[in-house]
Amino acid sequence: LSAWWQPRLTEVLARHLRGATVIDLLPQEHAAAWRSPPGLTVRRVRFVGRDGRVAGHTAKAAKGRLARELVCGDDPERVLGTWRHPELRLELH
Repeated sequence: LSAWWQPRLTEVLARHLRGATVIDLLPQEHAAAWRSPPGLTVRRVRFVGRDGRVAGHTAKAAKGRLARELVCGDDPERVLGTWRHPELRLELH
């Protein structure tokens, strides 16, 4: 599906988000459905467990908690820089 969605989503996002910063919390398979257009800053978030592997199911709840903090917070960069989880490490790409 990403091959079908990618050109459509990329075009719409480019039009509506020009100059914005996007914090991408999508799972890898969903993130493949769009490409970051020029002029858009994207901060891709992923969670890594203590074993160094990308977290699976536990990351879903962590992403939900992080999303809440981002929406309720006043400065997304500050939230990303200070947010902590007891079991997972947040990585930005």
